[in-house]
Amino acid sequence: MHQLRVAHIKYPLIASLGLFAGMIREIVVANEFGISKELDAYAAIFGFYLFFGVQLANTVESVFIARYAHLTDSQLLEKFFSTQFSLVIIQVLLCICLFLIAEFFVGWMFGFENEQLNLSRNIIRCFIPAMFFASLIGACRGVLNIKGNYAPGFFYGTVVSFSVIVSLLLTAKFFGILAIPLGYIVGNAIALVFGLWALFFKAIKKQHWKTKGIVQPFAIWSAASWILCSEILFQLSYTTERSFASKIHVGAVSTYFYAISILMVFSALVIQPVATLLFPIIARKYRKDKSVARRFVLRVCCLMLLVGLSFSTLMHFLSLPLIELLLVRGQFTQQDAERTAEILRILVFVLPFMSVNRILKNSLYARGTYTAPVIANGVRWISLLVIGFTLVGRYGLSGLSMAYVISSTLVPVCMFAFFIFDRKQNLPLCRS
Repeated sequence: MHQLRVAHIKYPLIASLGLFAGMIREIVVANEFGISKELDAYAAIFGFYLFFGVQLANTVESVFIARYAHLTDSQLLEKFFSTQFSLVIIQVLLCICLFLIAEFFVGWMFGFENEQLNLSRNIIRCFIPAMFFASLIGACRGVLNIKGNYAPGFFYGTVVSFSVIVSLLLTAKFFGILAIPLGYIVGNAIALVFGLWALFFKAIKKQHWKTKGIVQPFAIWSAASWILCSEILFQLSYTTERSFASKIHVGAVSTYFYAISILMVFSALVIQPVATLLFPIIARKYRKDKSVARRFVLRVCCLMLLVGLSFSTLMHFLSLPLIELLLVRGQFTQQDAERTAEILRILVFVLPFMSVNRILKNSLYARGTYTAPVIANGVRWISLLVIGFTLVGRYGLSGLSMAYVISSTLVPVCMFAFFIFDRKQNLPLCRS
């Protein structure tokens, strides 16, 4: 309880700093590239970095916390080293495959001209080191969160955002849009070093540093494979959205990218901090008393739903002035702001559902239910395809935004159904 009282002050401040850094990053990107062919190419493939880097790290972190939240320091370190060993092997193979198939996949998915396709391929390949560093942060963050040291995880976004900002300001004239992946490479490398330092010199006492070595390195991947399936389906939805947008008109992907980025402000400020703080607590509650844990999760979901509804109402009416304040400068024009605001006014209606999405997902992972998010993201992707084909042809980018909102609301609805009606609740057991 003491940790939570401190977190009420400390971590919202850190999250606010991350939000500020993210906003500055988007302002600098908008100033340099506006709504352009170059930004279309970058925004279309950014999901590859998210999946192979950020989402892979989140997968490892989620399973690590769900399985090992109750272990001692020496046991946690043993699991950490074993997990990192397996992750390095898996990530090296994934990055090699991505490097080889980048050109084919980009050409198949996006309706760009040849120049944009070549640029997209080069951006993906430049992102590969950033993906590698980002994925290794997951297990480190898992140990730190279990030990109640959330600061490195919250500072992660701030470090990466400022790195991208510096890279753009210093190298954009030389490297163009490739300055963005360069910033992500440096930022993730710094964040990884910072996380390892916090792990070995702050969270774990010296007498526990000696471990038994690498023991069952692939133990978490039976559960992680289900989460990865869910993330793959999420990535398919992300890529499908950009694929639809790339075939509408030049600048459509950029417009959609800016609107989604502003929407993610709420996620960075509210959803991620709350979900991160509560995940270890939910995992422990499920091990002690299932009914108490369920009631706790439901109360949190009700509160987050109200907060999300309040934010969506506010952002719907303030979309244009907000975008004008943040982005209208340099290459980003007033006309660009009006087009982006039109899309944002539709997208904000997903916020109430987005607010409970991560809480429900973490609670399902905490009790060992890994299939529900897979099914939910599968429903989302299929519904996006069906609704997108219908609405995009008729309403263009506004139709894509409507399809995004409708399909995204189905994810928490499906997971809530599993949460309420699945009575098995098989808790994950730690295998030594």
